[in-house]
Amino acid sequence: MKPAISVVLFILVLLIMSSSSVQAQSVTQNQDAPPWTIIEGENEPLDYNLYWAPNPTNANPCTSSSNNCEIMTTSGDDALTPYGVQRIRPPAAYYFINNYPIGVESTFGPCSALIGSTPPPATMFTISQPFSNAKGLAMQGYVGGGSYAVGSPQGSYALAVAYVSSNRCSAGDQEYGFYWDTTRADQALIFYYSQYTNTPSQINGSAYAAITNIHYCLTCGSDAYYYMYIISTSQSPTVHNCMPGQMGPACSESGYAFRVQVINADRTFVQCNINGNSTLTNCTVDIPIDSFWPVSSTGAMAGPSYVIAGTQTSAGNQLFPVYSCPSCANGMWVNELWLGF
Repeated sequence: MKPAISVVLFILVLLIMSSSSVQAQSVTQNQDAPPWTIIEGENEPLDYNLYWAPNPTNANPCTSSSNNCEIMTTSGDDALTPYGVQRIRPPAAYYFINNYPIGVESTFGPCSALIGSTPPPATMFTISQPFSNAKGLAMQGYVGGGSYAVGSPQGSYALAVAYVSSNRCSAGDQEYGFYWDTTRADQALIFYYSQYTNTPSQINGSAYAAITNIHYCLTCGSDAYYYMYIISTSQSPTVHNCMPGQMGPACSESGYAFRVQVINADRTFVQCNINGNSTLTNCTVDIPIDSFWPVSSTGAMAGPSYVIAGTQTSAGNQLFPVYSCPSCANGMWVNELWLGF
């Protein structure tokens, strides 16, 4: 009997040790993140764009509310937009704008991504100056007002976005980031990555994070932190390298993963459901990166890194989103954006 009891005790010890190991592997806030550098904040240069007026213009700043415009390399607190003089940073206010028709982009703005859209989207966004070899993106902000647009006409959309692009114009780029589509019934916050974006050859990652049922700290303020950064699989308790013949999303083909986190203003974890899981949990998850999405040997998106943030709203006959509070200042407010290096 004594040897049998010893075996049972030994097994119990192993189980306890195993349980402790799992707990030790639980991810903490901002764990394994790169050093963060502020990109959009006080006195940081950026481009400020609005595409929602019927006429293009080459003037800088915008000459009237009827003109599309781009305010380039702005570093002050105020810039003249079609709304008049607005404090654009911080916080930067990106509104959901229903307006039709919308003029094509002018030659002053060097991006042509919006030309040819039918109908063209009404957009309001910023583009940072070029950086290189970014390992991650962080944002403090929120989507507010009465911007929830559940029940909008089919085909309409109202997106609030923040992402990193290898191409200033987000055309045929390597890209990662997150967005809200406020017309969705579940109000999901989607973290994604893609290659050749906005082209017929676009490839989306086989793994992504759909964050729903988000429970923010009610006493901590509305400005939460949103993180998406590259880690090696050796730093992940849940993502492993693919074995021969294996493919994602269950494993990483590249040896890397994105860590996604949503954190309250007091730096505690937001509680949420992740990818359909019905259990509220700390809002953190690692998603494997497929081999098609190149990661440098230093664990970065190799090459240029532009930060883009703003809103994009469908426009045109029968495609206007319908907001829960149409008279509210509906949009996304961003206090700061960071890149990790």
